[in-house]
Amino acid sequence: MIRISRLTLLLPITVLSCLAITSRLVHAEGKDNLRDACRVTRYSDFCVHSLAPFSNSAGRSPGKWARAGVSVTIGEIKNVKAYLVNLKKHGHVRGRNRVALSDCVESSSDALDELHKSLGVLRRLSRSTFGAQMEDLNTWISAALTDEDTRPLLEFFCSIFRSTFSL
Repeated sequence: MIRISRLTLLLPITVLSCLAITSRLVHAEGKDNLRDACRVTRYSDFCVHSLAPFSNSAGRSPGKWARAGVSVTIGEIKNVKAYLVNLKKHGHVRGRNRVALSDCVESSSDALDELHKSLGVLRRLSRSTFGAQMEDLNTWISAALTDEDTRPLLEFFCSIFRSTFSL
């Protein structure tokens, strides 16, 4: 179950990392915005590794870093879900363990749905509807975090996001 523990680290780390990055990008100079911004996270090497593919395209754009973090998380949850579905199908899991595995698959599906909604909100950010968009984003990320059993980090995430995107 190493893949699942990676997921529970990945969801909050990538989302929190991309949001922490945004506050530092405003003042960052030079090419290595990603490494500099990831330095503020608890697992900075993991942050850099996870978000590195986006470093050229995201540059210093807070919105692009936020979308990158959610996109990486979506990819990892898809991988975990595929692993769980395969385990359920071919892993000879029976009884209560099979029911628990089914619950995990369903929870992963729910988290994916909510993260896709979050990504949709991040793609349409505008000054005129920013407050409502942040409420929507809070709803979907909160639900995804709940589905992945990482809810205690939600308040921290929200405070960073609000301070980063304050108008």
